[in-house]
Amino acid sequence: MFYAKLAWRNLRKSFSSFAPFILSSVVMFVINIILATIMLSPSIDKMEKGVRTTKALTGFGLIVIAIFTVIILVYSYRFLLKQRSTEFGLYQVLGLGKTQITQVAFNELLILLFITISVGTIVGVIFSKFAFLLYSNLLGDSHFSLTISIPAILIISFLFVAIYLLLLVILSVTVLKNSSISLMHDQSKGEHEPKGSFILALLGTISLLAGYYIAVTMNEVRADLLYKFFIAVLLVIFGTYMFFLSFTIFVLKREKANKNYYYKPKNFIKISSMLYRMKQNAVGLANITILLSMSFVTLATTTGLYFGTEGVVNKEFPQNTILYFDYMGENPSQEVKNIVENTSVSKHDMNIFSELYILENGKLKDKHITLKENQELSYSDPMIYVTMLSREDLINNGFTNIPEISDNEILVDEECSLEDINLYGENYTVKDRIEKMDTLPVGKGDSVLLIFSNQKQLEKVSKKINGESTVNGGQKRILVSLDLENQDQYDEFSQEVTSNMNERSEKIAKELKLDDPDFEKLDLLEKDKIREKYQMKSFGVSFRNKKEYSDQMKEEMSGALFIGFILGMTFILGAALIIYYKQVSEGIEDKRTYKILQEVGLSKKEVAQTIKSQIITVFFLPLLLAVVHFAFAFKMINMLIVLFGVEEIKVVIIVSMITILSVVIIYFLVYKVTSRVYYNIVER
Repeated sequence: MFYAKLAWRNLRKSFSSFAPFILSSVVMFVINIILATIMLSPSIDKMEKGVRTTKALTGFGLIVIAIFTVIILVYSYRFLLKQRSTEFGLYQVLGLGKTQITQVAFNELLILLFITISVGTIVGVIFSKFAFLLYSNLLGDSHFSLTISIPAILIISFLFVAIYLLLLVILSVTVLKNSSISLMHDQSKGEHEPKGSFILALLGTISLLAGYYIAVTMNEVRADLLYKFFIAVLLVIFGTYMFFLSFTIFVLKREKANKNYYYKPKNFIKISSMLYRMKQNAVGLANITILLSMSFVTLATTTGLYFGTEGVVNKEFPQNTILYFDYMGENPSQEVKNIVENTSVSKHDMNIFSELYILENGKLKDKHITLKENQELSYSDPMIYVTMLSREDLINNGFTNIPEISDNEILVDEECSLEDINLYGENYTVKDRIEKMDTLPVGKGDSVLLIFSNQKQLEKVSKKINGESTVNGGQKRILVSLDLENQDQYDEFSQEVTSNMNERSEKIAKELKLDDPDFEKLDLLEKDKIREKYQMKSFGVSFRNKKEYSDQMKEEMSGALFIGFILGMTFILGAALIIYYKQVSEGIEDKRTYKILQEVGLSKKEVAQTIKSQIITVFFLPLLLAVVHFAFAFKMINMLIVLFGVEEIKVVIIVSMITILSVVIIYFLVYKVTSRVYYNIVER
């Protein structure tokens, strides 16, 4: 009971010291509870849209935030312990043993844990409802009521109990391994001073340049893109730590070694002070740089995906309804036209194309492509979607400006670099390049359009592909693209087309006597022949609707934006907390520096100007380096976004610039707020 009372008194009397840690703990609890509540609440299952995406993305976000919570709270608590080291040393001098001091601190942690869970739960529940409302609005879902999940509260509470047990271990080790004298002097110590060796500085520089090189030399959207991006990130993180721990120290020491330069009054004060500041804050500055870089990447990527969705939808849906009729036998385009036209709904601007669609290894920049027999796809290499049409089909659908070509020539779209293609021994030369046609749907990723002279040539290629290659044989299909007036008409239209298809299938089955009692009397070989005829005469249909596809994309990207926003804000919060602790520790150190510099002859104004310029330099160096990191990563980030089908680079650039500007403004506000804390300590 004595230890509990002493712990409570310590919290009340030293609340200003405990406040930053309490704030960090409560805020991280709230962020965790928001994600866990949204993921585990029964309300999610009642949503009309995005159930699967929401659970998957919030689960991923929760894991990342949980790891980050451990890092932030350990960092915050170690700073708190350093601030209280003199107090712990004084306890020992007054007769309290190390075990008793640990018991007092243990009771403090219990009280802090209770405050965190109780306040965090109340605030978390309120903000969970607000966050869910925001997310529902992003999805366009009508279900706005969030039921609080007790399991979510329990899981996050257990997580924080585990984290606080880790803090208790850190506390015990700190108290037990140090004497009273070392504890009393620990607060006046700086962080571990790096050597600033040439080797480490060189390693850091090489690591940064290697990470940048990987990022800027990745030219294709490949399956190993994420792997290479991960390698680049690790290299840049290592290089960032080495930059602050060794490179900056190495440069400053080189300047210090230049006697003619160093022993000038301004340079002497600047270099000595900057060297000391960099030694004291190297790890913290590196952490801030990495957190800012993570916030740039997370926010820019998810925001770019969200706002680029419309371009993806418009690219894949030049009209609001698309039907694909897959077939194996003779081209049934006339029958397809009859099936589609034999519906009661009003149809506008209908286009019908016979196309051959394959997926092959290659790049848009390739000038020569050769497809061989039994050529397997390599999923680790770049891939292109190849759509083949006939010129006569395009002419029949109103495309008049199509150049004439011979049987061994093809046309390609203007973005394709192809000069010739060899299809299983048949060579076709590119005669001309045409502008992209707005009414032709284009798939995600790198897409190539090949236009042959006539339907006969297309059928010839089709037989080659499907006959010679059994690995990735071409898909023969009739594409019907049209506009319907509303969603109700789409539902009615799809039902009528399906009904017409069923009638046709029944008619074919009747012609081939599949339902005839005598069919069962036939031998197995005869049955297979009849079934094969049925398959060759039949064709399937798949419906695609622009609104449904747009809703699906919106569902996925809204979830990504929501999680990205929470992660980005959490990274900024982490940077802000480190900045706050840095300002406090520097304020304590600079209070002594003020006196020393004034004693050697500098005026109070000169001292203030010197220290202020150093603080601004140190403060904005991480921001500058984070922007450089992001600039080099932009190409790879854009390629990651392309993996999701978003190829609107202008949108990504605009979103990235707005993201950087927003984070810079937030960072500057954090600087202004925390600098007040610094000056209050210095001028106290």
